[in-house]
Amino acid sequence: ADFAATLPARRARLLAGTLVVESVGGLFYAFSLYSETLKVTYGLTQGAVQLIGTAANIGGTVGVHVGIFYDRFGPRATVLTALALGSVGWGGLWLALATRWPAPLAVLVLLGGVQGHAQMFADCAAVPTIARTFAPEQFAMALGLAKALVGLSGSLAAQMYAAFFAAAPASSEDVDAGVQKFLLAVTAWFCLACVVGMFTLAEPPTKEERALLSVHGPMGEDERRRSDRWFSLAYGLMLLLVGTLVA
Repeated sequence: ADFAATLPARRARLLAGTLVVESVGGLFYAFSLYSETLKVTYGLTQGAVQLIGTAANIGGTVGVHVGIFYDRFGPRATVLTALALGSVGWGGLWLALATRWPAPLAVLVLLGGVQGHAQMFADCAAVPTIARTFAPEQFAMALGLAKALVGLSGSLAAQMYAAFFAAAPASSEDVDAGVQKFLLAVTAWFCLACVVGMFTLAEPPTKEERALLSVHGPMGEDERRRSDRWFSLAYGLMLLLVGTLVA
């Protein structure tokens, strides 16, 4: 009974937290914002730059083992792993440029793959939790909102770069100071989103709880109205975000 009473609030908190987590779920789309700086700073060929980007894409899309990890340890451990990987991947790229460390290509490729895989862990922490927590009438809407943020995250990063970092003066030795600051900001953004996820991505209902409470049965009118208000607010904010990015 206690679980049934708190389930609507848990769903609302989960939806809000998932949107924050998924706002960093597609940051590998922002690779073009800093790839030229990597190319110039390290004297890379275009093929080498593409190899780093490919590593990030592979890290962000290959994740069968991440699903197994989620099933074994749950959403909070999964998003904590995303936090650790993101700190290494994004933070490592920033540190390499900030310290002018002559990192070999293999290290840059590894850092690209790690930051991409951090996004896979973040995504896998959120999506199954939504599917197991929301009623069938609404979990598809919640999932659609979350995945929309993954697609928009690259645009968010591009707008953030254009607004705050693109005009930054270049430092010595051809290292773009704007890109350095951008990578540091992305590192902080990713880590903060994962911290939010650690507090909002609660363990989904167990099979026994779903059977007892009929989580996958029809929703009551009161719960439906509350959920509709949350979804309306989320969709409104999403439309506002899209309008801001397009403007």
